[in-house]
Amino acid sequence: MWKWLLLFAVTGVLAFVVHLYSHLGLSEPVEIATGEAGPFVMLYKEHRGPYYLIAPIIAEVEKWALQQNLGCSRTFGHYLDDPESSDEDRLRSEGGCLLATPPAQPLPEGYQVKEIPLKKYVMARYKGSPGFSPFTVYPKVKTFVYDNRIKIGVGAIEIYEIHGSRVTTQYLFEIP
Repeated sequence: MWKWLLLFAVTGVLAFVVHLYSHLGLSEPVEIATGEAGPFVMLYKEHRGPYYLIAPIIAEVEKWALQQNLGCSRTFGHYLDDPESSDEDRLRSEGGCLLATPPAQPLPEGYQVKEIPLKKYVMARYKGSPGFSPFTVYPKVKTFVYDNRIKIGVGAIEIYEIHGSRVTTQYLFEIP
């Protein structure tokens, strides 16, 4: 009897792990290349602190943009500091929406707009959960940069596109 219960429990846990692995896209490949991207019109709010806590900022800006009929089919996180060399509570980032044109209406307090021109980047694309990118995408980009002897700037832009229950994230690492 105990053997069957143990077998059932182990099978259930394995099935759950396989489901999460598949659902979160951990088996998805990371596509990496160099190229140009932009220009970008970024509507954002600043954030200071752990990068994983930026989601509410992005959601707030997205909600306001949609209420103003600005559209917000792509959201972003612009991560300005290297988390390996900065204290977590001092990390700076910006989160919000990519727009076609700067908004004409006045912005709420704390909201800003900036334009980034066309630039050259190391670009990665990943169809898995962006929450796992520190373990899936960033190490592969680091290897790509090293293998190809490319120097990149500090920080990254992550652009999120939602397709139903899946997210495709484009990662941009500026080549100065």
